[in-house]
Formats: sequence, structure tokens, C-alpha cells
Amino acid sequence: MTTIDAFTDTIFSILSMGAINFASATPFANVAYSAEPTSFVGRYKYAPNNGDVAEIYIEFYEAGTSIGFIYEPLNPAPNYTSIVSPISLSGVPDSIAFYVHSGGNPGSILKLDDLSFQGGTIGIADIISTDFEIYPNPASNEVFIGLPEGAIYTIEILNLEGKLITIIPEVMGINPIDITTFEHGVYTVHISNENSSTIRKLVVN
Repeated sequence: MTTIDAFTDTIFSILSMGAINFASATPFANVAYSAEPTSFVGRYKYAPNNGDVAEIYIEFYEAGTSIGFIYEPLNPAPNYTSIVSPISLSGVPDSIAFYVHSGGNPGSILKLDDLSFQGGTIGIADIISTDFEIYPNPASNEVFIGLPEGAIYTIEILNLEGKLITIIPEVMGINPIDITTFEHGVYTVHISNENSSTIRKLVVN
């Protein structure tokens, strides 16, 4: 997503789940959505121009009334950076508004990867390649993360509040990780290098 300068007008990139109509008082239309996630996760790279800030905005509705929202400003990030935003809903949604924009200054470039909801009635999609393995899962004392040979990766494990619990840089192959100090619960495992990133769920019991 790139913000451009077109014949003296600034045009920023917009990603929306619903139809876009700038002639409307609510330009980003809602779409049907009935799950009850507890967090929103993903990865992004952002090269802003002149102090620009991109943003992700998500709002949940029940019978036309807002019951929860996420506003996630995206600051400069030369490498893929994790997004983990907790979601608190005051009801059961029936629709959602979701949009992302790349910022207001021409030359700002935003890249997004692996955006998804998790928790509640929806889990992290199994978007990771079958070349990656996490086992056992659930785990209690130790977990192994198997990565392809021939490429270097970084492993990050975050809790559902987005706190980084551990990071293991520059790894490949089979990687044992001691989780005896982890609290019981659900974590997200982010596996990335300069070319790609993936996210998986890890359950510690």
C-alpha cells in the first residue's frame, strides 16, 4: 500500500472489508460478522515519509450499535513487526467495519501480512506452511519449532496482551524452547525473516 502524489492531489491507499463511498457520512461500509475474537494479530512493515503514521481501525457492531473497537497506529518498522491488539466486546457482533490506510504523505509505503482474529469463538487460522512445525502443542515443559533448512528465521513468542515473552534470532532447523516459566494459556508464535512471516498458536498447560 503506497501513498502517492497524483497531479497535486495526495491519494493514500485504503484497504476495507466493506464497500467504500466517500460521498457517505460513513464511507467504510460494514460487513456481516458474528464471531467473538479476543485479539487481533498480524505483521507489518512501514516506511513512512516525513513522520507519517498509517493506521488500522476495526469496529464491531450489534444491531447498529458499537460494542468494541481497535485503533492501531503503525509507526516506522523497517522489518516485519508484530501486531497483537486485545479485543473487548460488550455484546455479540453481527457486523464489522474494518479499514487500513497507508498515511497522508506521498511516498509512505505499508506492507501487511497474516492479519487475523484469534481467541473466543475463532482461532488463529493455520496459515503457516507445512514446512514449519510446532510440537507438542499443547505443551508443558518444552516445545520444538522445526524450520526449513537453508534460510535464517527469527522466532518470537508473545502472550495475548502482546507482551514479548521470548525471542530467538537467527535460527533454522529444529529449535527446542524451554517453556517451564510460561504461565498457562495461549500464546502466538511469530516466525519471520526479511522475506516472509507466519503466525501460529501455542497452548501451554
